[in-house]
Amino acid sequence: MTSSKRSMASLPRYEFFAEVADLLCDYYGDRRCTTEIALLGECFTEKELDSVVLESLKGKSAPLREVLSRNGITVGNPVEFVSNHSRAAKIQAVLLMRSRDLLASIDRAIYTKQIDIPEHEIREPRIIRVTSGFYELSAECSRYGVRVMPSDPSLALLRLQRLILAIYPPSEPDALRDLRWRLRKVQGATVEEKLQRYMENEEPAEVVRHLILIGPGPFSIAAERCGLTASDVEEMEDGDLLNILLWKLGFSVMSGDESTGSLQRHRESFAQAVAAYSGYSESDKYEIKRESAPLFSSLEKTLDSTLSFSAWALTFDHWSAHPRFDYYLSDARAHMTDLLNNAARGSSRESIIYDSQGRNTLAPLISGFTRLRSYLKQIAVEPEKYRRPASDLPSYARHAELTPFPFVHTIPFLDLSLDSQNRILDLLKEFTRILEEGGVADVRNRLQHQREDFPAEDELLRCLRAIGAFLDGAESSGLCPTLFKSTGNSRDSAGRSSYSFKDYRGRDYVAKRPSGAGRAGLPGLLTDQFIIPVANLSSSTEALRFSVGSRSTYTELWQEWPKYRVASEPTRELMDTLRVVDAS
Repeated sequence: MTSSKRSMASLPRYEFFAEVADLLCDYYGDRRCTTEIALLGECFTEKELDSVVLESLKGKSAPLREVLSRNGITVGNPVEFVSNHSRAAKIQAVLLMRSRDLLASIDRAIYTKQIDIPEHEIREPRIIRVTSGFYELSAECSRYGVRVMPSDPSLALLRLQRLILAIYPPSEPDALRDLRWRLRKVQGATVEEKLQRYMENEEPAEVVRHLILIGPGPFSIAAERCGLTASDVEEMEDGDLLNILLWKLGFSVMSGDESTGSLQRHRESFAQAVAAYSGYSESDKYEIKRESAPLFSSLEKTLDSTLSFSAWALTFDHWSAHPRFDYYLSDARAHMTDLLNNAARGSSRESIIYDSQGRNTLAPLISGFTRLRSYLKQIAVEPEKYRRPASDLPSYARHAELTPFPFVHTIPFLDLSLDSQNRILDLLKEFTRILEEGGVADVRNRLQHQREDFPAEDELLRCLRAIGAFLDGAESSGLCPTLFKSTGNSRDSAGRSSYSFKDYRGRDYVAKRPSGAGRAGLPGLLTDQFIIPVANLSSSTEALRFSVGSRSTYTELWQEWPKYRVASEPTRELMDTLRVVDAS
């Protein structure tokens, strides 16, 4: 037995997995692992598990039927089989199948929405977090299916290279000639050298697009290798197929349309319609009105998400929340509406009431940034009023000199540096000014309410510039929720670390360690997240950051996990108990 296997078996909790590892996975392979057991037990509800069993029983030659038959069990009605067996029995049954057939059944249940997984959710075992094999493999799943991941994420590139060589085998002259032609612009003396250099410098998504998603032949080989069937891919869009291949290989997937990305595209389409003006003919006006509908719809969504996210991120007590620092638009909007509606009571702005369901029109959303700014200025005058009670502070907050606890107020804005506070206040004021001076609401009303006073060309261009300026300021500051993807990390000889991120427009953000702040429940630096570069915590390089929240059957299963207080102060509580015993 190898040392890694012995270390697993030395823990009683994992003895079972050590015993079955040789049966469930190839020690030096990278496609099967023992975590499939924990995945079934911890990541799916009873109903979702039933859908996996039913998928694996479809058809007379279904893989689960055959393997049960070999074990002396005949399945007549699949629904009756599911209803007559316990959860444990159903898990034991599907584990009799080959790993490939089991994962394919789970995938089909996911692709057909019987298991509905939100876009950014990744399901993985929470308690039995075992790995197996030479590459320390573990299983996880998302809306793109199940994948088996090695502990070293860089092996995804080697998997991609292996897949490309399976599609273009060097032993076949025609395939080799095809690959050479596709890499003709890449420097290198041989095809192998060209491929190596190409993969070193190109994004994985572009490699897949350029060498795999080019026709039925190459894609069918990739699909078969990744466990996809023809029925799986028939109804899928190209973007989903790309993401499935990236996910299965071990890469991050491409994000879906973000509200700001959608706004940017509609703004460009509207600008083209305005540029095509030829004397305000009726056809020109019709085209501009047609393009204005999606533009202003996207603008309202972006303003709504920006105002909601800003208000929630800067004024909600994230440390006391469960889970901490998780962003949900619906929760953020509900918090924003309560905050701004209450803040306006007794003022001249009380007539504007914000709706928690998102039915907020352009003018109130634009003025909302001014209302939020007024609230932040008001609380900044009396920060002690919002001081966190000593009983709510973690134990290290009273003792750790080098890494002070950063959230000493219940309103995060008060824990930011003075420079960050002033910059945020200036930005909120600027957002309203830009959009009002750009006549954005006026142009929208004149285009979409069948009015006779059609906007002049300079008014349309001023409106477009205002939308662009707002979008640039909101995204670059992070006050608009923009997802940053983790792109890697590095460490120098002095122990200083850098964690790199990139957003959908290619803008970079680098988080430094040490940051000057203690543990605060912020998301880990190797995960995709929302970052607010303009919001730096006081006396620190740490910025406010938030995980991508999701709500599903999986999050409901684990909504009380982990228990934060137990996790944050176990040593102190244990030592207090020991002191009492000693004193007696």
